[in-house]
Amino acid sequence: MRRRQYNIVTFKRTDQFSIDGIQTFPVFWSVRNYKKLGTNIKGAVTMACHFDAWKKYGMELGSEHTFQILATEGYYSSGTSNITVSG
Repeated sequence: MRRRQYNIVTFKRTDQFSIDGIQTFPVFWSVRNYKKLGTNIKGAVTMACHFDAWKKYGMELGSEHTFQILATEGYYSSGTSNITVSG
């Protein structure tokens, strides 16, 4: 099993719109890093691995209205992404 590494960022949104109105709340953001092998990148993203990485740094998720955003992005690239979300 390969060891996963992440760039992890947390910041505070102050007096911003939220699901419960205007509030101050933390935002967690992580990007899994890996070496690009060739032109096609394939693989799976497991949110539990991101949650475990956050927890390692004391970044605990809230208990109410917690949601996730999953996105793919290319930088100076072209191609497609196929995303399947399962619970």
